[in-house]
Amino acid sequence: MKDLDNYKEAWKNQGSKDLKYSYNDIQEMLHKKSSSIVKWIFYISLIEFCFWIIISFAFDTDWDKINVSNRLYLLLGALTLVNYIIIAVFIVLFYINYKSISASSNTQKLMKDILKTRKTVYYYVLYNVAMLVCGFALVLYFIFTSEDFLNQLQTARPESSLNSSLILAILISTIIVAVIVVLLLGFYRLIYGILLKRLKENYKELSKV
Repeated sequence: MKDLDNYKEAWKNQGSKDLKYSYNDIQEMLHKKSSSIVKWIFYISLIEFCFWIIISFAFDTDWDKINVSNRLYLLLGALTLVNYIIIAVFIVLFYINYKSISASSNTQKLMKDILKTRKTVYYYVLYNVAMLVCGFALVLYFIFTSEDFLNQLQTARPESSLNSSLILAILISTIIVAVIVVLLLGFYRLIYGILLKRLKENYKELSKV
């Protein structure tokens, strides 16, 4: 934004008879900056999508070895498929937002497109966090209610009651999931937060201009 500030300062200080920097020049600069930011949002979401697909295949779990029921296996398969479809929809929306901002012909439309992009990113982050929590909750529910796990838990801690051991296992799992969620939110805040902050600055500058 430093270049833009210098640009605006030169625009304010120039003489009325010798206008070098006009309102349209500043609007065009903000337009280019906003378009570039949304393009990066689209690229990053696409890279993230490919990354998770690669990870899922590279560390494919052998569910038979941990005695996961067929019901859970089918539910996880369906959840994964739905997740990929919804993320693909978000990527398409990011691309549409990028094309829309690139083609914005006036300041009002550009401001509306910036707000729309920010909302899309917020919904994308909330969805990913919610899906992560739901996925963990589903897996942990089936594990904690399976007879094999309960038997192993009782064998591992014969001195404690089954209920107390189960509560401890649930507590530890909840803490682990919470840490993972915090790390994911930190990642999104670092990557998308910086881009959204710049979009917000552009929106404020447009409203001033």
